[in-house]
Amino acid sequence: MDTQSDLPAEVVQTLHANRKVEAIKRLRILHGLGLKEAKDVVDSYIAAHPDRVTQRTPRRDYGTGRAILIIAVSALVYGAYQLFTG
Repeated sequence: MDTQSDLPAEVVQTLHANRKVEAIKRLRILHGLGLKEAKDVVDSYIAAHPDRVTQRTPRRDYGTGRAILIIAVSALVYGAYQLFTG
């Protein structure tokens, strides 16, 4: 399997669904390739067809916002506790 034109239709569909890891796994099973070989074939397909395979945008990290929200809610709960018990 030297070219990306040899890719099975289900591997191509998996790539178009933006599931690269699953496409590599399917290619390995279907053609008995090693991990590096399958990854290289999939990467060459993606490089040759960038318009067909969308790249995922990285998730934003909301960790800081969540921490501030937890602290604010905790402070409100503590303040309410102090107000009603003391």
